[in-house]
Amino acid sequence: MQFQTGTPCGIGTNNDFAGVGEFGSFGVSNCPEGQFWVLNGPVTINKGAFAGPVTTSASPRYFTVNVSPPPAGSFNLQHGVRDSIYAPGLQDWNIGLLKSFPVTEKTFFQFRAEAYDFINHPNLSAPNWVPTSGQFGMITGKTSLARNLQLSLRFQF
Repeated sequence: MQFQTGTPCGIGTNNDFAGVGEFGSFGVSNCPEGQFWVLNGPVTINKGAFAGPVTTSASPRYFTVNVSPPPAGSFNLQHGVRDSIYAPGLQDWNIGLLKSFPVTEKTFFQFRAEAYDFINHPNLSAPNWVPTSGQFGMITGKTSLARNLQLSLRFQF
């Protein structure tokens, strides 16, 4: 079993509000934040209420927050804005069974059956972090982790 919390991210865009040539070089791949936006109130994680299909801008959102861009010519120095929201976590359930069949004293066959993500638990992708997007706060997909079965027969000598 493998359980991981989600990646912490902040809300930002690749705009240069401060005018210093910084266009988002400090974000990671699934948190493409540039310069942070100002949080106007608390962040609410909508647990369980966001799992519907994304069809319109009124579709359920993973998180709800009121944000605004920082004033032109300045950085957002607000406390707690960096890594203020955690993306959904990961669950991975694997199982393996094996049985050995002796042939001689030093040789044997081994049959193995392995299942990766055997309960086929869906792991959600990161939400849309871009506050100017119509899908801001929505999860529009899931990870590529899927059930995989593997059988093998091995001869050891």
